Amino acid sequence: MSLSDRYRVNDKSVAFEMFDGEVLAVNLENGTYYNLRDVSAEIWTCVVSGMTVGETAKFLSEFYSAPQDLVETETLDFFSKMVGENLITLSSDPSISTPRQPAATAIKKPFSSPAMVIYNDMQDLLLLDPVHEVDEAGWPVLKPGGHQAAKT
Repeated sequence: MSLSDRYRVNDKSVAFEMFDGEVLAVNLENGTYYNLRDVSAEIWTCVVSGMTVGETAKFLSEFYSAPQDLVETETLDFFSKMVGENLITLSSDPSISTPRQPAATAIKKPFSSPAMVIYNDMQDLLLLDPVHEVDEAGWPVLKPGGHQAAKT
């Protein structure tokens, strides 16, 4: 992974919602959901905007109070975590960048390492087939390979 790499949300298996500076993302393939706040939510927004890893680190350096090399290292690490969780994938479109600009303020926010809170306590429910035909077996009915036996 390098600073020139560009990633995009893995839209084949990830659904997400951004609200009040927070991101809730769900990996629909494995039923895990993620909460991103503060710096990690800013990084997610940069991914959605099509920014490269380097553009993201530069944006964060202008918005948060931290040395550039620390921000770059932390940004690269967080991108690796998101790739590892299958939330984002390398983009093949080099022309999708919409660089973000930090708010015009003289005071920078304190920088904290980006982190994601990972929840897997609802995997069984999230992996249930949301589009279904109800028959004598009832609903919900697990997709093939689900974690629990289907309701009888």
